[in-house]
Amino acid sequence: MKRTLLFGGLLAVSGPVALADTTLVDDDFESYANDSALYAVWEPRAGNGGGPPAFPDDGILTTDDTLFPGLEGQGVDHIGGSVMQWTGLTPDAPINPSAGQSIRMVADIYDDASGNKRMTAGLRSRDATENLIELGHYNTNGVDPVDGVTAIPNSGYQYRLILFFTGDGIVQNPNWVPFVLDTALDRPDDADEITTNADIGAGWHRYFATVTPDTVTVELDLFRDGLDNGATATAGSDVAGLDASVTYNLTTTPAGFDSFRIGAPSGLTSAGGGVAFDNVLLELIDVVGGGIEGDYDDGGQVEQTDLDFVLSNWGDTDISDVTGWVNFPGGGAFDGLVDQNELDGVLLNWGSTSAPDFSGSAVPEPGTLAALAGLGVLALRRRSA
Repeated sequence: MKRTLLFGGLLAVSGPVALADTTLVDDDFESYANDSALYAVWEPRAGNGGGPPAFPDDGILTTDDTLFPGLEGQGVDHIGGSVMQWTGLTPDAPINPSAGQSIRMVADIYDDASGNKRMTAGLRSRDATENLIELGHYNTNGVDPVDGVTAIPNSGYQYRLILFFTGDGIVQNPNWVPFVLDTALDRPDDADEITTNADIGAGWHRYFATVTPDTVTVELDLFRDGLDNGATATAGSDVAGLDASVTYNLTTTPAGFDSFRIGAPSGLTSAGGGVAFDNVLLELIDVVGGGIEGDYDDGGQVEQTDLDFVLSNWGDTDISDVTGWVNFPGGGAFDGLVDQNELDGVLLNWGSTSAPDFSGSAVPEPGTLAALAGLGVLALRRRSA
């Protein structure tokens, strides 16, 4: 079966990853002769996945490309009320991210844009009820997980990352937070000024979750087209990228992950109807060692854009929603404050594409040098305070 966009292409868009070391699941649902064969691999379960088997199931094989336009061959039509749990993970053999390998989950979900749905692809620990990751739809407005107060209107596309370890300097666990989409995609004649799934319309959308020992990154690719559709709408031509990407400092508990599922989160009903699932992927991917320190936009070189990133975010303690953030600092984790450390990462590696090399490197622009002088004075004042 031919797929319109290979997973590998999207992985490249999302950051510097190596070829998968271990592919656990790569399922387009083409190999199942009937629902019974499907259930032998994706077992229907009641509740959060730790409950008893649930038959008949709320999810069935479908080839209905009239109900789900763009469906390639077979997918799973699910109406909610239970989950379908992959039988390859068990509590006796959970998976955990490590310094050498990250966990990568991907799923395509067809949404008819009707709203009021509770349908997701998820990864969690079923018995300990920890490390919950859900990507898809949930019918509620969200609250900013950092301040716990600011309301985030429901875009129709949501994520949930809760019951992880949250130590000093780590943000709250985000519980049902809408993906915030570019307002360039909002219909000018509707009643609000946010971009929702009603603005986007029906279609197949691809969701990603990448788990390291200390971070969880969730991403959304509308229409699974490998384009930043908001930037494309503004530029008037294709702009490669994703439509939303958020990274949180969350540490996986020792329970790890032993439940990979599609369907209703925690076995809930979905008043707004069902969705279709296709092209689900679970893998362990090799971590690229180190990256280039100072290459914050993952452009392959420490240059003006990286310096601009530091200057425009100087003093920030939360960069999880900053457009263009990829590595912080290059290949590592954010240390909690954009300050002299990040500036040094740029200046000491200016022009580098692999290792520090100042020969023939361009120098920062004149206007930037003036800004750097000001930052240097600021840094000295802070150190002497």
